Amino acid sequence: MLRNFCWSICGLIALSFIIGYAPKRASGHSTVPVPDRELSTQQMQADLTFMRNALEEAHPSLYRYYVKREIDSCFDDAYNQLDHAMSELEYWRVMSKLVTHISSGHTVIWPSNAAQVQYNNRLKYVLPLSVAVINGKLYVSRVLTSDAAIKPGMQILAVNGRPDLNLLGTIRALIPGDGYSNALKDSKVQELGFLRNYWYVFGESKQYNIVYLDSAGNKAKQTLMALAINRWPVPASRGTNQPYELSYPDSLPNTAIFRIHTFADTKAAEAYDAAFADFKKLKIRNLVLDLRGNGGGLFAATTELLRYIANKKFRMAYYNECRVIEPSFMSHARNERKDNTLISRTYNPLPNGNLQVSDNLSSYLLPYTSHHYNKRIYVLTDGGTFSAASTLVAVLKTQPGVTVIGQETGGNEGSTDGGVLSIITLPSTQLQLRFPHFRYAIASAHPNSGYGVLPDVPVIPNPAQIGKQIDVVMNKAGELILQTEVTNSKK
Repeated sequence: MLRNFCWSICGLIALSFIIGYAPKRASGHSTVPVPDRELSTQQMQADLTFMRNALEEAHPSLYRYYVKREIDSCFDDAYNQLDHAMSELEYWRVMSKLVTHISSGHTVIWPSNAAQVQYNNRLKYVLPLSVAVINGKLYVSRVLTSDAAIKPGMQILAVNGRPDLNLLGTIRALIPGDGYSNALKDSKVQELGFLRNYWYVFGESKQYNIVYLDSAGNKAKQTLMALAINRWPVPASRGTNQPYELSYPDSLPNTAIFRIHTFADTKAAEAYDAAFADFKKLKIRNLVLDLRGNGGGLFAATTELLRYIANKKFRMAYYNECRVIEPSFMSHARNERKDNTLISRTYNPLPNGNLQVSDNLSSYLLPYTSHHYNKRIYVLTDGGTFSAASTLVAVLKTQPGVTVIGQETGGNEGSTDGGVLSIITLPSTQLQLRFPHFRYAIASAHPNSGYGVLPDVPVIPNPAQIGKQIDVVMNKAGELILQTEVTNSKK
C-alpha cells in the first residue's frame, strides 16, 4: 500500500519545498490548543437532525452495509454526545464518525469553509514522521527530522501513549471508506496523510513520544520535537500534474507502462487513441496499466479506455438507482449541478422502493476495432484506486487476459455511489456534506461484495522494502512479464 509522493529531496528539504518555507522546530512539552469557534448545543443538534433527515430522504446506500436499527443507533448516540458546547473541530469529529459508519466512500463531511481555511493557514505542530500501513500495522516510511533514531521501515508501537492499534482504529473511524474494507481509509492515512489525519483526530503537541521496534527488533523509545508548518503540504503523485505517464522500459521487452493518475480528464479520448495507436505501431505485447492512487473521475473516460482493451462486449453497471428525484434540501447545495441534472432523467420504480435511473452505463458496448489492444494486460492497484477507477478494475476482471497485481482497491467491487455529487452546507454550523445521489450496481463478478477488488497477485512490501522505497508492485509486474516472455520464446 506504500505510495511514492513527489519528494525530490528527502526529509526537511523536501518538506520545505512543498510547503514553501522552512519548517521550524517546536520547543516545549505542552499540548498546543487549536484556536476554533465554539458551537452551541442548539446549533449542533439542529444540524445533526438536518443531516439525518437529508440522508434518510435521499441517500442511495444508507442501509446497504448496516441495517436501519444500527444506523439509527449511531444517529442517536451522536445526538446524545451533543449535550455541551464544542469547538468546530470537536463537533466535526462526532459528525465524521457518524458519516463514516454509513460506509460510503463518496459520503464525506468536512469542517466549514472558513474553518478549513483557518486550519490550513495557521501554524501547526505536526508529528515529524510519515507512515505506511501494512496488515493493520504502522511503519515509518519517511523521517522528517535529522536527529531521529527511528528510521524508515521501523514499526511504530505507540505515539504519545496511544498504542498503534488504537491510533489506526481511531483515525479509521473518522475516514469514510467503501463497505467493510479499510483499503481506502489506509490509503488516506499513509505518507503525508498521516500528518494531517493525526492532527485532525488527536490535535497537536510540541513533542511526540514514540515507541517503536528498532532494527534488532527491540522495543525502543524516542521523543521527537514537532515540526511547525504553516500550510498542509499537497503532494503531487510521482512528480507530475499530468493525468497520464507513458513509458517503454528498456528492461522489459515489448512492454508499455501506462500510468493514469485520474479519469477526470475531459480530453481522455484523444490521449487514449494516441497511446493505443503507438502500442499497435510498436507491437506491444505487455501493457501495464498503473491505476494506483487513481481516485476516479468520469465514467465516460473509463468506458472509453475499456473499449480499447476489452475482448468482448461489456457494460459498466447492471443498473443505477436513487431514492428520490429532487431532494427537498437542494436549496442548501452549492450552485453547481443544482439545475436540471437530477430531474432531466427517466426514472422507473424498483421493488425496494428506490427508483431505477435510465443512463448508458447499463447498456452493452462493443470493443473498438481501430487500435484495439488484445494482448496481455497487467493492472496495478492499491487502496487509492477508487470510484470510477476501481469500477474499471472490477469490470476489467470479467475480461480474459487480465492480471491484477498489488493490493485491494479502495472502491467497492460490487457497488459505488456517485454519478451526481452535491456539496450540502449544513445551515447552522456551515459544515460541508458531500452527498452522492446515485448508486451503481457494478457489472462485476461479485456484485454483492462488501470489499474492494482483490488482486490476482497480492503484493505487500515488507518493512525493509518500505524503508528503501522499493516499488515491489511494479517489480512483480516486471517479473511476470519476463517469465511470460521467456516461456513464449521457448515455444
